[in-house]
Amino acid sequence: MGPALLEQPGGQGMDMVKRGLERLELVSGETMAAEDAGPAAGKSLEEAIHITDIDPLTVDLPLAIAQLSTQLEQRSVSVPAKAEPIFERLRRWADKPQRPKVGEVMNRISALLLAEGLDRTAIEGLKRAKGPAEWMDGQFTQLVAAVFRPVLVDLVARWTLPEAPAAVFHHLGASIAADRMHISVAYAAGCLLPTVPQIRGLVMAYFRTRVPACIAEQALAATEVESAEYTLVVTWRLLRRLPEVVSGVEAWGWEAPLAALMSRRHSETARLLACECLSLVKALSDRGRAQLLRTLEIDSAQLARTLAWLEHGEQQYAQAA
Repeated sequence: MGPALLEQPGGQGMDMVKRGLERLELVSGETMAAEDAGPAAGKSLEEAIHITDIDPLTVDLPLAIAQLSTQLEQRSVSVPAKAEPIFERLRRWADKPQRPKVGEVMNRISALLLAEGLDRTAIEGLKRAKGPAEWMDGQFTQLVAAVFRPVLVDLVARWTLPEAPAAVFHHLGASIAADRMHISVAYAAGCLLPTVPQIRGLVMAYFRTRVPACIAEQALAATEVESAEYTLVVTWRLLRRLPEVVSGVEAWGWEAPLAALMSRRHSETARLLACECLSLVKALSDRGRAQLLRTLEIDSAQLARTLAWLEHGEQQYAQAA
């Protein structure tokens, strides 16, 4: 279901949405009673928030927003700073859902999916964790996606529209630079692609009109160590999830900044991440990757620990898929 279907004022698309909402309200009392009882032990997220096999046209947005609030609290998931004002406006709207129009509400929910990518949760978790089991990020993005799964393709499609910067990204801040937008999209894609492969084409549509290799260039240009490292974690995930984002024509655009990031003037973590990214860009074999890693001359214990943490980060997405 595309954005245009939801946003046709007075048209067939809006009528279908209204009818769907009316049908869902017939069972909303039963749903809310179950929600008050709390999620049973062992229930999946989809079962806990009652979204299994729901028709997108029957999604009750006010109810879904209330469910998101409940799940965030029950699962102790923090709301990213950039998402807090958006989420607060959505909650106020859910209490009195007359205005704004459904399309504007969808734009705000779409922006929620991008908010976590503007923080540095991935690299902070990587550096603070004492072991792989303590490194977790992307929980907010995944929870928003799970609650709004019936309309998730619509939400992601809004990033690719020509008016996306004004319609979606401005909710995250009026002064967000284009390069940060690209990084936030890459982060969200890295979180969502393992469980929602249907959005692959939409993510490619976003990067088709931009130069995806600029993400690696941003890591090279970063003046803060953590900023460079975070951008490289995002780049690594994107390359693993969506290898076709590297075309033959653009391969050099990826290789040059990544090779530069492997130099000794950068942190060991950044050098290791750049090496892993370059291995993916070049599609190296395991032997070729091992040879490239040896050129870094990084302490073997540090190398093994960082790679173990990265792989654990991948396992959390594999388990959710």
